[in-house]
Amino acid sequence: MEAAARSGADIIYWGGDLLNWNTSVSWPELQSRVDKSSSNHVELVFAYPRITKDEEQKEIEERFLSDRDCLPNWIRIANWGQLATANNLKALVSVDYPMYAFNSASLEFYHKMGASRVTISPELTLDQIAALQKPDGLQIEALVHGQIPVMISDYCPISTVMDGTQSPEKKCSQSLCRIDRYSLRDKLGYNFPVITNSSCRSFIFNSKELCLFDNLEEIIRSGISILRLEAIQRGASYTAQIVSAYRHWIDRHEKMVPLSDSEKDHVKSLLVDLSFNGITKGHYFRGVE
Repeated sequence: MEAAARSGADIIYWGGDLLNWNTSVSWPELQSRVDKSSSNHVELVFAYPRITKDEEQKEIEERFLSDRDCLPNWIRIANWGQLATANNLKALVSVDYPMYAFNSASLEFYHKMGASRVTISPELTLDQIAALQKPDGLQIEALVHGQIPVMISDYCPISTVMDGTQSPEKKCSQSLCRIDRYSLRDKLGYNFPVITNSSCRSFIFNSKELCLFDNLEEIIRSGISILRLEAIQRGASYTAQIVSAYRHWIDRHEKMVPLSDSEKDHVKSLLVDLSFNGITKGHYFRGVE
């Protein structure tokens, strides 16, 4: 989080699918740490996990309501059950991509429901994004870099293979997911990283990292105003390097001094080296069938 702020991020999403509360750190302290790490104000957003059972939803709301002076200004929601909490906390609402903003009607609907920001579905092509009717005042965000989950499951392949505890009633006895990295390998030899959270859910990520560094001009022309980078469990060094790369591009773009081909090649090579298994442009050019 601090590395992202130091390296030029304007917005930081805290929490998300790997939310793990540190009870010793309050929300104002998190905001203070971010502000101290940057020369500019950084917008700190509480991000809900995609799946929140009733007890998890209640715990999150109670934590914030216990001290109304510590409420976040922004909350990113990932399912409809979280909207009521965001409204109850009187926070600005950011709609995450699992809620599928896939057409103009969905953007208009979210806007009328009170959303101030929407992350567009990564299954749209850039041509489809450009053709969307975007409501005035609604910020449109797009994923442009990082590892993207392709599946979420309560089934734990790590404990099943390593510890033999495959049923929900049998808890993992060794916390194996905390002491090493794991992946699933498909028949073509591609490795799909597996990460678990504090609720023992498994998140299976794409074998390649999304990277649209070569296409940022096209993304901005399509009507995107916020470029989103994912750095889940990749550490401070990785976070600093990818944020710095995109921040440098944005600064040069705003000054109308674009990067040269050699500069682009250098950054692209760095981003490929930082990836686990190479990079992909996702569906932004080939779409989905």
